[in-house]
Amino acid sequence: MSKAQKIGKLIGQHGFSLIEVIFITFFVGVLSSLLLVNLNGSRNNIVIVERSAAALVGDIRQAQNLAIAGKTSGGGAVCGFGLHYVNTTSYALYAGSTSVGTTCAGVNRNFDVSIDSILSTKNLIETNVEIKSWISGDLFFESPDPKTFINNSNAVGQTMLITLGFKNTACPTNCKTITISTGGRIDLP
Repeated sequence: MSKAQKIGKLIGQHGFSLIEVIFITFFVGVLSSLLLVNLNGSRNNIVIVERSAAALVGDIRQAQNLAIAGKTSGGGAVCGFGLHYVNTTSYALYAGSTSVGTTCAGVNRNFDVSIDSILSTKNLIETNVEIKSWISGDLFFESPDPKTFINNSNAVGQTMLITLGFKNTACPTNCKTITISTGGRIDLP
């Protein structure tokens, strides 16, 4: 028996039928499609949360910039500007007024409805995203330096964490945490 005949005999005995090749190709294609759809959905979800987190960081920087610029509110003197947690979908940008004459020394920098004024109430830009945690109270930037106060303290090394994620979903899946330090650093990894 020649070599060509031996190879022909082996191919006939050990090959795949056309039906088997079509079935395997179809099965691999379906699995690949499911994997890509799932991967793409997860990527889109994190982008939605990142967009809301970036907008919140922008509002934090706005408060910081107002304090640096030494802006006033309604013609009155202010000690600075801050952000106050309202509920799971909104927060307020406020101006901290001076309650003790014209000096900010000894003033409580946390939001006080009787002396501070709300400049605007901000809603998260994505309706299916919520504030999962707003740890450490109010965030305040005192003019003109600006010194950063977290829950009325500017102790060195203190940080504030704000976590955003999808409603009705537990973190850490598709969540983003913003970290603010008393040194004025704002991180959104």
